[in-house]
Amino acid sequence: MRIDFHSRSRSHLSRRMSSSPAPGLLCLAILALLLGACQREEPPAGPAHEVPAPAVNDPQAGARAQALEQLQGATREEADAQADLLVRGLNDPSPQVRETARRQFIDLYQHQRATPHVFVKVLGSYDPEARADAAWQLGNAFAVPTSGTRVAPTPETVEALRAALHDPVPKVRIYAARALFSADPGARDVVTATLREAMGAATVDFQVRAARILWQATHVATEVLPVYQKALDSGGKYVRFEAMDGIREMGPAAAPLRPALERLRDDADRETQRRAQLTLAALSPRG
Repeated sequence: MRIDFHSRSRSHLSRRMSSSPAPGLLCLAILALLLGACQREEPPAGPAHEVPAPAVNDPQAGARAQALEQLQGATREEADAQADLLVRGLNDPSPQVRETARRQFIDLYQHQRATPHVFVKVLGSYDPEARADAAWQLGNAFAVPTSGTRVAPTPETVEALRAALHDPVPKVRIYAARALFSADPGARDVVTATLREAMGAATVDFQVRAARILWQATHVATEVLPVYQKALDSGGKYVRFEAMDGIREMGPAAAPLRPALERLRDDADRETQRRAQLTLAALSPRG
């Protein structure tokens, strides 16, 4: 219960206190004065980090970008509430606004404030890089961590990932297939079909990522060995590193790649030499 004392009441009580000798009344008056003096009116709390509606509709791109910079949800709940505004920014005709929205999205997931709902919304945006990031982050969320628990996918998320398997960008399709494979074991057939198709249209770095998921889903070495061979022969340094990670996952099944790995063991780059040696050791059958 709130007790509030008007200034006139405090003045009245003060006069009564000076004229009344009763100790009880005197104490009551003092208590009332103290409570009244300490009472402060506080403005009602509004939504945190609220973006004014006129700002996001401003005809000036700079003003819209500035409004989007206020999308700094301190909690996952706030990030959820701002998801539609974020997607509006990603779809904005102005490159400045789109870049601002992109930075805000990256900030959300890097600080672990983006929820699956936010990622689902971004999967429906016109920004291919943002869609790819959303699919990749969902794959991370649904993967089984070392603790043995994972985020449970919602029907909304599974439906969005299935739709993303038809994205026009191969990278997005590959990342969506990766996430769906973790989120819905029953989607194995559609995931593998998507990966096989997307591998033919993607660059070698994304082919390697697709191959790693395809191996996990099928354990058919002949489907992925040509991709790893290509990556070891012609890929850049970090593409080779990721290919070697995938080859170690295959173990002895990747034995046909031994000659390529032996060549890389003598590479001029020391880190490449080290990783090639580790990968060669993984090709030997365990005793």
